[in-house]
Amino acid sequence: MTIVELQDELTPEAIDALARAKSAFLGAQAERCGYLKVAFERHDEEGELAVAASFTLKPKREWHHVDAAIKLSDLEGQTMQRSVDRAFRSLSDAVACVGIAHLFRPMGPETPRTWQK
Repeated sequence: MTIVELQDELTPEAIDALARAKSAFLGAQAERCGYLKVAFERHDEEGELAVAASFTLKPKREWHHVDAAIKLSDLEGQTMQRSVDRAFRSLSDAVACVGIAHLFRPMGPETPRTWQK
């Protein structure tokens, strides 16, 4: 779901906060990611808005997926911007963790047997 599709479901202030945070996130990750897509999905039964980032790390084209959630109740009132920023900070941290994990992956074609029990 895109921000445009959320416009009928959230307040204009929440849409603006999400759009600003998404734009800042995309700009901050441009150096690290070859491809990056951010999508939203509303989960009314859990009372959350899921924010998901699918990306590749340069120069590889191996896709990764990370996500965060914002409580729908937090998208109203004084805590809205803080909640949106926290979710996108969590996405940024997760993208960085995937990048670090790539540095420590085994270099050979097989995973070492010492990792298996």
